[in-house]
Amino acid sequence: MSRYNGTYVAAKLDGALVSTNDPFSWKISKDGTGYKLAVLKSANLGLSLGNSAILRPLSEGQDTRLYILENTPENQAAIKSRKIDRSSPTTVSSTSKRSGVGANVNVTINDLSRSADALKDLQNFITSDSVKNLVIYVGHHQGVDSSIASSTISPSPSLPYSSNLGTPLTRQECTGFPTGYFRIRAAGTQHYWLPHYLETSHDGNAVSLWHLINGNETQVFFVNSRGELCTTGAHIDVMSHTLILAHDRPPTFPSPNPWFHPAPTFSYSKETKIITVKFYADPLISDQWPRPEKEWKDREFVIAARAPTPVKIHHFNEISRWAPNSRLIRWTGRTGDTWQANEWNNLGVVEKADITKLEDTERMKWEIEQV
Repeated sequence: MSRYNGTYVAAKLDGALVSTNDPFSWKISKDGTGYKLAVLKSANLGLSLGNSAILRPLSEGQDTRLYILENTPENQAAIKSRKIDRSSPTTVSSTSKRSGVGANVNVTINDLSRSADALKDLQNFITSDSVKNLVIYVGHHQGVDSSIASSTISPSPSLPYSSNLGTPLTRQECTGFPTGYFRIRAAGTQHYWLPHYLETSHDGNAVSLWHLINGNETQVFFVNSRGELCTTGAHIDVMSHTLILAHDRPPTFPSPNPWFHPAPTFSYSKETKIITVKFYADPLISDQWPRPEKEWKDREFVIAARAPTPVKIHHFNEISRWAPNSRLIRWTGRTGDTWQANEWNNLGVVEKADITKLEDTERMKWEIEQV
């Protein structure tokens, strides 16, 4: 079953695999040093994985035999060179006795639990006679939908549902801002930070520049007890080049990810009047997320008025694969609204070097007005 959408993996009569809302049963059995994953209602057909997943007759022994290997550099290299020692699923042979194109499939297990017994527990689970559910992740990991998890999966102490991997969820506090409430104005102008259309109740809405609206609380900001830069009911986050409003979110793992990550740190310098931004996860939203750390982690980012790059409000579907149940998420209805490069009310996050080479450093200077 997919934890993402609650559908089952099923087999069609022509051997193709499809997703379905109806439960579909498989039988797992030991096969020498490997395993067979067979269709329960048709014991002579088993799963074969190559360029695509299809069903093959179990009589085609090697083509339907699956292996479980430890995720080690040696095994990864052996899989690529087809030099797996099939006498032991966890060891690698320096020579291969088999030539030609093979259809053997080796399943690599990433041990999130860091437990020495995890591989043994998994093998015992697969070879047991009890009813079992095998969850295979393809692509990005998802948060667990508790309604699905409680009804279909029995957790093992050695194989947790989630693991806080990667960058620790720690951050520095925002610095340089006054205590209490304040407004942020572009230096040399009368343009202030303002949530787009004054909307603060939904995630994803952008912060742009606008004229001062007397008595409007949404143009007021503060640093909360966690050290996050906030406005009414939400803290400030970044999606690509856009400053957005973000509310507290349930975590998904592994983290950080575009849905769940530490808020960026905003630091204001009274001397230079520049607001710098430090990220703890790649801010650029793309299908290839994340980029290599060298492309964002140690670079200097600033907030600029009349940013030299277009800024837009992102659609939720751009990060939905990292998020939990989308039906419960309140995302802004202003998606798609765009500010063109150098537009007077464009407020964006850019690399400082991009501003410096324009010889217009005034656009990254800000005045803080305490309220």
